[in-house]
Amino acid sequence: MTLKQNLLNEDGYTIIEILVALVLLSILIVFTTDVFTLVTSKEFADTKFAAIELAQKELELTINQKKYSNYDKELNRKFRAIQNIIIKDRLVYITINIFNLRSNQNIYELKAIRPYEVSKE
Repeated sequence: MTLKQNLLNEDGYTIIEILVALVLLSILIVFTTDVFTLVTSKEFADTKFAAIELAQKELELTINQKKYSNYDKELNRKFRAIQNIIIKDRLVYITINIFNLRSNQNIYELKAIRPYEVSKE
């Protein structure tokens, strides 16, 4: 056998086959990464939207009832709310933080300043 015949009989992949495989693999990786990013960003957006709604409801309750007190309470199975009240110079500074119960991550913080009014009850 000559050297030329020996090279032609070699088993293995050509450079073109390897390049085609790499291109296909790259396309697959890019596609799955985009899908994963889309799914996780939608989930985070839904969580953030729910946290914003809960914070606004808690603020409305505090303002309507005029019961200015600090609290830390579980709102549902997913969220915890911490309200911090500071009364200074006839103003009420309200801060409401909404946390994820599982990760204890602060998802949203809502701040408001209102004139101090005492409940008439």
